[in-house]
Amino acid sequence: QILPNENIPKLDFYSLDGNLQEELLDTIDQGILFNQIDKREVLWEKRNYLHSFPKSLPKILNTAHSWDYASLVDLHGLINNWSPLKPLTSLELLLPRFPDIYIRGQAVKWISKMTDEALIDYLPQLIQALKFDCYDSSPLSSFLLARGLQSPRVAHYLYWLLSQNLPGDCPQNNMEANQFIENDYVLLQYRFHRRNQLLLRALLAICGERLCKQILSQSILCKCLDDVG
Repeated sequence: QILPNENIPKLDFYSLDGNLQEELLDTIDQGILFNQIDKREVLWEKRNYLHSFPKSLPKILNTAHSWDYASLVDLHGLINNWSPLKPLTSLELLLPRFPDIYIRGQAVKWISKMTDEALIDYLPQLIQALKFDCYDSSPLSSFLLARGLQSPRVAHYLYWLLSQNLPGDCPQNNMEANQFIENDYVLLQYRFHRRNQLLLRALLAICGERLCKQILSQSILCKCLDDVG
């Protein structure tokens, strides 16, 4: 287990030169193109001055020189001491360019502040983000199950979104076994389907007998309507 560096300094942004302040604020607002090496270097060098601008964190992490084991102590310390991000801003930390489980776990903590109504609006994106977790048992999957357990409405939406992303008439049980993996994309999709299936089964196991029966009855109705169609 990597222990984050707790000695990350928080420096005063307004002690910087005025022109540099404007450049950093402009970079935070507009982002950085891959070939803008100078801007990337400046943002990374001045990262400890930007704690009062929480939304800059994803851009700073994206400019990190290295994500090797030795660098993770400081990177984890940076995010551990950072000002909390708004839930919507935190969604950016679930993109595939941030595979580190500690970073994604912290993003989930911030996202967990969403109300059920807001969470339902972003469930499609969160389910797609599962594709980029390194493990099936991840902070994001645990969070989705926990919120589904707390709210039948969230559980209902979660079930149908997971089902929509799975092949077959009975997605909680069907999965093509021993299929030929042609390329990396097919492998990624197969892993994503398998992960969604595991999450779907877990949701049905914890959501309670009454809700489970209701969901399965709706599934049978949809299948009958599809057969009639």
